Amino acid sequence: MDSSLTRRGQACWYKKIGDAWYIAINDAVTIESLVYKVIKRHFSGDPCYVQLLDLMMETTLQTELGQLSDTLCDVLDLKDLTPSRWELIVTYKTSFYSFYLSVALGMVYAGITDKAAYDAA
Repeated sequence: MDSSLTRRGQACWYKKIGDAWYIAINDAVTIESLVYKVIKRHFSGDPCYVQLLDLMMETTLQTELGQLSDTLCDVLDLKDLTPSRWELIVTYKTSFYSFYLSVALGMVYAGITDKAAYDAA
């Protein structure tokens, strides 16, 4: 989405498929759907099932909003990239799924319900 040539040392997927970007969109939606299928398969009978789903959906939304913010900043002049915009991007684009999600999923599964504990995570 940011026109990079490589991602994590590999050629970006969109560079490998050229103009078939619509396949990438379908793959992204399919992968997201599989996340919910895996959660259902392993946790549907668990009391924390709904909370796990909610956490995944919330994190997905936050990440998508962060990616959108980053993409929209591509058209801004450098002077318009304020510290608050930068903080929004780094917080929402990757930090929720990279850092918070794994801790919060474990907390949900462990039955932790204290909001302050999640805020501290």
